[in-house]
Amino acid sequence: MHRDLSAGDLCHLHQSLGSGRLPVVEGTDPVERIHIARYQFAARFVHGKAVLDIATGIGYGAHLLAAAGKARDVTGVDISEEALSTARERYQHPALSFRQIVPGRLPFGDASFDVVVSFETIEHTADPGLFLGELQRVLRPGGPLIISTPNKRFHSLGRRSPWNPHHAFELFPGPFHDLLTRHFGKPEFWGGQDFLPTSPGAILWTNWVEFRYYRLLGRSAYTAVSGMLRRIRRLVLPPGEGTPAEQSGGDSHDDGSSEIVPWEAGREPYTMVAVCRLPIS
Repeated sequence: MHRDLSAGDLCHLHQSLGSGRLPVVEGTDPVERIHIARYQFAARFVHGKAVLDIATGIGYGAHLLAAAGKARDVTGVDISEEALSTARERYQHPALSFRQIVPGRLPFGDASFDVVVSFETIEHTADPGLFLGELQRVLRPGGPLIISTPNKRFHSLGRRSPWNPHHAFELFPGPFHDLLTRHFGKPEFWGGQDFLPTSPGAILWTNWVEFRYYRLLGRSAYTAVSGMLRRIRRLVLPPGEGTPAEQSGGDSHDDGSSEIVPWEAGREPYTMVAVCRLPIS
């Protein structure tokens, strides 16, 4: 069974991912489970392979691919030297290296890698076609690209400009599928994690959570009003009642699996995951 993300879970997602960095990598936090599960999925493809991890951040995923995935070598790249400094400090492995890059053409020759991993990156790029073209260029024929991106249905309410100011754009499932198909052929795998119903209520709720985080939480008036409402709620509700999060003193979520699975009827993943292969000519 796959759990639904609670409002608290979604807030944690945005707080941790707003800067593109995951501050911690061990424990039971839902963000950790979701991100590590993606790399565990990618690890199935990397045994004995040369791997490129795009936007590696602080390096926990690249290290997982090298250690648990037993890749021949893993190159983690990022535009942030600060993140890479943390990665080099925290994660060492004989098959692992980190390198700073700049947006645009990748500093690698054609057909340099057997596998390319790109989680939560394409939505940050100014030109997704150029980005995929570069991944296509450095990938060897037959090699997989394992890629993920947020599902616009649950993020920006169809707006041209995403709620998340760090995202250049977001995609609905159809356009994302079509974009991948133009560069790699039909995606071999099409699925995700944390499937949510496509009902209007679910869509509005997830968008409200994102809007609240990115557009309201920094405003003192909203913070003051929401704090007052929480205090009133605690006074009005009898002891022991309230939301599961309030009862537990934190956000409500279970320890359900974050495994990547195929599409579910009537539901869509909060984050879409695909595997594409460069055709062998």
